[in-house]
Amino acid sequence: MQDEKDRLLRTEQEVSTYVLAEGEAAEPPAYDYGAVREKVAQIDGQARAIRHALHRFNMQTVLPERGITIDEALILLAQLSGRKDRLNSLASCVRYA
Repeated sequence: MQDEKDRLLRTEQEVSTYVLAEGEAAEPPAYDYGAVREKVAQIDGQARAIRHALHRFNMQTVLPERGITIDEALILLAQLSGRKDRLNSLASCVRYA
């Protein structure tokens, strides 16, 4: 989905301006602003629905081994990673005489 949205936005950027030689008749690139906006809005809506479903699943699904939700586990993972990084930083500061 995101690739399709990126492609649409790139195309929009490319056709938004064009150069004419002096005296050349204007023939703007074929482009339908309304259709592109509608497609981008549709992609955004789909992405929003998927992300919402994922967040709801993560908030409601409990990991039986730990008794915490997936959401809590993801937060815990980030916290533990931060602790590990801090310990690695402290360990690299140790000097032996």
